[in-house]
Amino acid sequence: LFTRNLAASLNTDHLELLLHGNDLESSGILYLDTFAGKVSVEELGVRQLASPFRTYRLNARWTNLDLDKLTSLTDFGRVTGHVKGHVEGLEIVQGTPIAFDLNLGSVSERKTTRKISLTAVENVTELSGGGSPFRGVGGLMTSLFKTFRYSELGIACNLKNDFFTIRGTVVEDGTEYLLK
Repeated sequence: LFTRNLAASLNTDHLELLLHGNDLESSGILYLDTFAGKVSVEELGVRQLASPFRTYRLNARWTNLDLDKLTSLTDFGRVTGHVKGHVEGLEIVQGTPIAFDLNLGSVSERKTTRKISLTAVENVTELSGGGSPFRGVGGLMTSLFKTFRYSELGIACNLKNDFFTIRGTVVEDGTEYLLK
C-alpha cells in the first residue's frame, strides 16, 4: 500500500504490555506524530499470539492529519485537506481487517485548498458501491479535469460479520454525502 517512506515519531507516557495465556494486551496510550497531525492508539493487543491466525486489535483517534501527505504515500489517489476521526474495534487477521467502526471528517477550521484527484474519486465511488460518475457523457469530464475541489468530507463505515456499510456524514436537504 505504501510506496514511499513514512516519517513519524512515537512516544508514550506509560505503556505496559501484559501477556495473559496466548493473548498480549497493552495498557496506556501510544502517541504518534505523523502527516502533520496527531494519532493516539489505545487497547493495542494481539489475541492467539502463537497462532498463524492471530488477531491484532486497537482503537485509535487522530486530529489534523494532512491528507496530501498521507495519500501521496499510496496508490489510492491524491486528496488534499486535513481530517480528524477515529477507528474503534479494529481487528486484523492475516493482513485483512475483519471488524472496525471508522469515522473520518474534514477539519473545518483549516483554511487549506481541498482537492481530490480523479483516481481518488473513482476509488471512493467504488468503496461506496456506486458506479463511476464519469461513464458515458461524464467520461468527457475526465479528459478535461484531473482534480476537483470539495468543500467537506465525512465518512462513517463499519465492518462486522463480513458485512460492510459506508455512509456519508455530510447531510444536505436529507441527502448524505461522503464528499461534497
